Amino acid sequence: MLNVFFRDVAQFTTVFLQIWFWLTPIVYVPNVLPPRAVALLPLNVMARFTSIHQALVLHSELPSVAESLFLIQITLGTLVLGILCFRTLQRRIPDEL
Repeated sequence: MLNVFFRDVAQFTTVFLQIWFWLTPIVYVPNVLPPRAVALLPLNVMARFTSIHQALVLHSELPSVAESLFLIQITLGTLVLGILCFRTLQRRIPDEL
C-alpha cells in the first residue's frame, strides 16, 4: 500500500528485508553468535518464529502454548493491521495510479 503513495518504498523494503534476513537466525543457529548478539535476539519477532521452526524440524520439539499464543497474536495483529490499512486507503489507489 505504501508503495502506491511513496514510490521509493519498494527500494527501501528490499534493503530492509535483506538486513532483517541476516539479523534473523535463519541460516545459522544462535549458538554461533557472540553473547551480546544473542541477548538482542528476543527483540526480533522473526527470531521467535525461526527458533520454533528450527526446534520443530531439527529437534522434533513442539512449541509451548505460550509461544504459540504469542505467535498467533503477532500473526493476527499483522493481518488486522494490513486489512485496516488496505480498507482505509483502498479508495485512493486508483487516483494515485
